[in-house]
Amino acid sequence: MVNLNFIPELYKEGKRAADKKLVPYVIIAIVLLIIGILILVFTKTELNQENLQYIGLLPLGVIGYFSYRIYTHAQKKFWELFVSKNNGVIAFEEDTGINKALMYRQGYTQKVSDIYLFENEKDRLLLFNYTFQKRKPFQKNPSQFSYVVFDLPYKGSVPHMYLNYRHDRYSIEAGDKLSLPSEFDKKFALYTPDKYEIEALQVFTPDVLALILDLGIAMDIEVLEGHVLFFVEQGSFIYKFDKHLEVLKNQYNAVVKLMEKIKPELDRFSFEKIGDKPAFM
Repeated sequence: MVNLNFIPELYKEGKRAADKKLVPYVIIAIVLLIIGILILVFTKTELNQENLQYIGLLPLGVIGYFSYRIYTHAQKKFWELFVSKNNGVIAFEEDTGINKALMYRQGYTQKVSDIYLFENEKDRLLLFNYTFQKRKPFQKNPSQFSYVVFDLPYKGSVPHMYLNYRHDRYSIEAGDKLSLPSEFDKKFALYTPDKYEIEALQVFTPDVLALILDLGIAMDIEVLEGHVLFFVEQGSFIYKFDKHLEVLKNQYNAVVKLMEKIKPELDRFSFEKIGDKPAFM
């Protein structure tokens, strides 16, 4: 497996740089707030809660806008350093398995971004972000779903399969839903094309499902055409760099353990298509 180094100093440096850049705008916001209060005093306007709220909107807007811009820039710089330190390179959407994935066909305004490739002599890892909206952009409450995706290869030939974790924010239904042992049926739903259940049940055994639960990382797993895609729900850590790094490290370690468990089975398979039954959902 590709070994990634998670270097806390990268986030600490980015956080310090971002905080330093934000200081002048905080000072500007405080000055604006003081000026607003002085205007109220000299114009003998009543210092009630409503007037103070209006006076505070501009300073808060200044801090909010510039903090978002600065910390977003710091996040980008972190990724540049992270990729460089791990000998990674920028990759392209067509390098991933996302375009044919079930997850890519969900909702609207699908977007793949920040695609990075890490590889060694024996293996490779594609890491990227994926977002989509449940409804069309102009509809109310479009509900955006965000994932960090780990894309790892296998050598065998297997039909399409999708393991849906039932307790994350978004659930997928497709193809045939397979029966799982009762202790896992409320946690997971396993889907394959019609008549192709044997391979999926040999890959996602009770031991594998138990390992997923033990690792404590909520994820969906999709297997198709040489790609294993681990879709891990992504929170918003823009102002908590150290937390983001720790979460990413835990996600990566969980994915590595799972891939080590299922890869031998995926590598050995060489399935045959059943008549005119499609092997893809």
